[in-house]
Amino acid sequence: GLEEPEYSAVRGLEGGVELRRYEPFEVARRAVPDGGGKALSSAEGFASLAGYLFGDNAERKSMAMTMPVEISFGPSDGAANMSFFLPRARAGAAPAPNDASVQLAEVPGRLVAVKAFPGVATEGEVERQRKALAEALAGAGLRPVDEGAYSVLQYNPPYT
Repeated sequence: GLEEPEYSAVRGLEGGVELRRYEPFEVARRAVPDGGGKALSSAEGFASLAGYLFGDNAERKSMAMTMPVEISFGPSDGAANMSFFLPRARAGAAPAPNDASVQLAEVPGRLVAVKAFPGVATEGEVERQRKALAEALAGAGLRPVDEGAYSVLQYNPPYT
């Protein structure tokens, strides 16, 4: 299978929610327009990030494809970022992107509440799952650090 960020399961909650502790990892990311669920199906964002991984970079070298694709949303500013996890073999040594819209970033270790769901990540389905996740957290006496920020991790291309 494809390489994924490393994590350890910390605790299971009601409703299929799991708390995970992710190790630090590096990403290639770019801003994508949000609004009407556009970020969830951004073929343009996916294409530029895939281009970076497949050689549109300063070294003109391909890197292994990884998963998942992460689309992260800010509190309510209409901003979203799409990110590809970079292979651990390139940690600290990833080539510079040729596309100015693609940026490299390090994601610190973090505790994340996860709710897996099958099917297509439409705007409506994501909102339904967010509510279920929030209810599970509240039921366990937990609350998110930033209630308005969330991420969708997709294991298939986001435009499918």
